[in-house]
Amino acid sequence: MRMTLLLATLAIGLPFLISFYATPARVGFAVSERFLERLNVIPEINENKVEPITATTLRAWAEKNESAATQYAQRVLPLDVAYLFVLGGFLCLASLTLARLVAWPDSLSSIAQLCWTLPALYIASDLCEDVLIAVLLSFRPMITDASVLALQVCKVIKITSVGLSLALVVVLGLLSFVWKHAP
Repeated sequence: MRMTLLLATLAIGLPFLISFYATPARVGFAVSERFLERLNVIPEINENKVEPITATTLRAWAEKNESAATQYAQRVLPLDVAYLFVLGGFLCLASLTLARLVAWPDSLSSIAQLCWTLPALYIASDLCEDVLIAVLLSFRPMITDASVLALQVCKVIKITSVGLSLALVVVLGLLSFVWKHAP
């Protein structure tokens, strides 16, 4: 229980730390928006214009913004890796803890054993995304249509799995009030 609360507190606090560190003045506007992790466009590649993320536009952005690309890969992503383990760890522990509090009907009792899978999928997909971003921004010839597609797939899996993991914690929390163990 203590570890769950500690991870929840860190999951709430780390985004503030990352935002405090990754300001537009320090890492550039596009990196401060964490565009490769959140958006499907590259902000400010051409003054006041956004471009969809493709191999061509990402390579052009990385070459034009070499310092920002380096900051993203070497300074911002390590903070995101810490965050994904904190958030994923919280989601895993919260799911397992809440699943144990539910008095499952016999036909559903095996579901409780699988509650860690969605948070684990989130951790794996976000870690793959971060590693891929770091590689692409550090070794620009590796920016290809296939690598950009892989990055987009990781992002979709990450966003979907974290959303489902959060929903799972809520559902399990509610079920723990409905299907209580006998006192």
